[in-house]
Amino acid sequence: MISILLSHESQVIICHSYLPRGTNLSQFLPLRIPKEPRWKAYHRNLNFELSPNVKDWLLDNGSLTRRLLDASDGNFRVQVLQQSLGKPKLSESRRLSLKQGEWALIREVVLMCFGEPWVFARSVIPRTTMVGSTQHLRGMGSRPLGAELFKDPSLRRKVVDIAKISAKDISLIKHHETAWARRSLFTVGGKGLLVAEIFLPEVLSSRAIRHPVKRQLIC
Repeated sequence: MISILLSHESQVIICHSYLPRGTNLSQFLPLRIPKEPRWKAYHRNLNFELSPNVKDWLLDNGSLTRRLLDASDGNFRVQVLQQSLGKPKLSESRRLSLKQGEWALIREVVLMCFGEPWVFARSVIPRTTMVGSTQHLRGMGSRPLGAELFKDPSLRRKVVDIAKISAKDISLIKHHETAWARRSLFTVGGKGLLVAEIFLPEVLSSRAIRHPVKRQLIC
């Protein structure tokens, strides 16, 4: 693990970069990430043509970590790209009801299955959320965030936004491909955090459908 100390506006930011042995980060970096996807709040009448497979992943109300573990027979790991204090994007601040310029912990990871990137995830956790019983969220390292969140019986998924992502937005998608994304506003212990997940083409392939079960979908 490499830790970099950055000074910004009289504050010290600890930026952790996790570099597992044998990992070639050239496939991730420089990583283009959508500045502001055209998020739309999901509801049943939303005018998006979603295939059954895309809908099954986007609207699954359970733990994504658990589903990826099942789909990969445990051949799963978290590749942390960055985790540091920063200023959320405008739409993220609005979803979290943060004041303009208010800082939060921003964590970006790639969820790997069979050594391939299946999901890119970006989490925004306000500092007020990382206190008390949820202070452990400050230092997740390479542990999956979802596994921790879904242990908590107070976890609630309040709002879901969805968006379509193209290759010009993120370098993990080939030029002729598109991907779908969802962004969930969760509360845990009544405190909010935002988790966006881009489902890369590989996760929607037939290889990912290994353990078909009846799932509870977001209404």
